[in-house]
Amino acid sequence: MQNNNIASLEIPTDDPWISALLEAIDCNCWDALEQILAPDVVYERPGYAPLVGRDAVMNFYRHIRIIKSGIHKVQGFARQGKILSYYGNFKGISQSDEPLNVDFCDICKLDGDHLYYRKTFFHIAAV
Repeated sequence: MQNNNIASLEIPTDDPWISALLEAIDCNCWDALEQILAPDVVYERPGYAPLVGRDAVMNFYRHIRIIKSGIHKVQGFARQGKILSYYGNFKGISQSDEPLNVDFCDICKLDGDHLYYRKTFFHIAAV
C-alpha cells in the first residue's frame, strides 16, 4: 500500500548555495551578496518592477527593501542542474518596526555559481 502522506517524505533542507545566498541577505552582508549575483541578474519580486542587473538588485537591498532585519528558514528545496527552487518561512522586522512573518518560495537559475534569475512568491491571501 502506497503512503500518500506528504509529512512522511524526507525533504532536503540544506543546500550550500541557498544557505550562502540567504545568509548574505539575512546578515545584510551586501558585499557577499554582490559576489553571488551575475552581472546581468534578473530578480522578480511581488510589488516591484523586475530588477535587472547587479546594480539594480543591490540598490534594492541597500535602499528600497522594506525589511530591516530577519531570518529565512528553508523548509525544503529541489535542484536540477542550474535550476533550483526552495521554500520556507521568513520572520523579521520591517523598516517601520512592524513584525513580519511570511511563507515564501523562490525559483532560481544559476550561471555557474552565480545567480542569474530569481523569482520570489509569498504565500498570502490575495484572491
